[in-house]
Amino acid sequence: MKTKILNNIDLIKKLLAILVLSILSCNVGFAQCIEGDCENGYGIFAAEGNKYIGKFKDGLFHGQGTAKWSNGTKYVGKWKNGKKHGKGTMSWKSGTLLGKWENGFEIKSDKVAKVSWDESMSIPISKKKYIFDGHQSLKKKLIKKKDSTTFKELKFILKTENKVFQGFQGLPFDCEDCNKFEEIIFDAYIFHALYENDNKIIFLVNTEYKSFKKAKKLALKYAKMMGQLPAFLRESGIDQIVIHPGKRNWLVYRQEITIYDSASVIGIAEMFIHEITHVTLHFQLVNDIDWKAAVDADGKYITKYARSSPWEDAAETVLFWVAARCNDKIKKKIKKKIIEGIPNRIAYLDEQNFDTYPMICE
Repeated sequence: MKTKILNNIDLIKKLLAILVLSILSCNVGFAQCIEGDCENGYGIFAAEGNKYIGKFKDGLFHGQGTAKWSNGTKYVGKWKNGKKHGKGTMSWKSGTLLGKWENGFEIKSDKVAKVSWDESMSIPISKKKYIFDGHQSLKKKLIKKKDSTTFKELKFILKTENKVFQGFQGLPFDCEDCNKFEEIIFDAYIFHALYENDNKIIFLVNTEYKSFKKAKKLALKYAKMMGQLPAFLRESGIDQIVIHPGKRNWLVYRQEITIYDSASVIGIAEMFIHEITHVTLHFQLVNDIDWKAAVDADGKYITKYARSSPWEDAAETVLFWVAARCNDKIKKKIKKKIIEGIPNRIAYLDEQNFDTYPMICE
């Protein structure tokens, strides 16, 4: 009986989400969560040409989010319990209004010029200014072995046989034309990493590492470091980490990170922060009108790679924010260069009041 009641509640939530997306276009149809976490996190929810990208709480649109309807209408702003609530921008083919909503109803609006969300992408990448060449500019590691961690215990579960896992390989290094992710089947040593607050992450270490001792050492290395990351990244919904031998780019797919240990030449913690930001924050950032305004006001990018897309800009910026606010090891002139180089993005992230435990950030 309890399971049946819960299923009915979930159905009601989904129907409400479909109704919100379809109310303007009168087009109710097939709906699904196509990426991310559409229960409690950031995700993409689609219903027959209508789409919501943003934050969810208990299966409802809640927090910053963007809704796009099939008739061309678009809302970018705050939501509460599935309804527009707070500041937001509603756009039609005929123009835009900047307004304020309460429980789904507009209570105040002002006519403003229409915002071009992709205007920065029309600038040739070679013309975009940047501050640092890459992560190596930080000089010092963001996390060291002796730093605090929420990691508690690593448990070995079993070693599989007969190629039971299927996934994707990271792209090769130094291959500009490589853009297709190839499938891979493999066996793995399975470990469970346990953390404070009863959190758990599954580690799969490819059995091409012939030694169990080596596999366990790798799992411990990354499990401990995962626990050293700030909580707003660590408690992100990442539920599985795969470790392969070789030199390829790391890969994030939904709630899974694929790591190539031999490729960790520019700093493991830095790569962790960058990749996990793609899971946790880049939905929120690139769809937030205030973040877009901060990007435009700064007029430059934190790294050369950050210029490649709004998504990479978000990931690189969060990394350098952590470096500037949560690390007393980097040089003062580097920290100053970060804060003065992209002051508006830094201020935006400061205002989020992120939980950074066990890191101490100022």
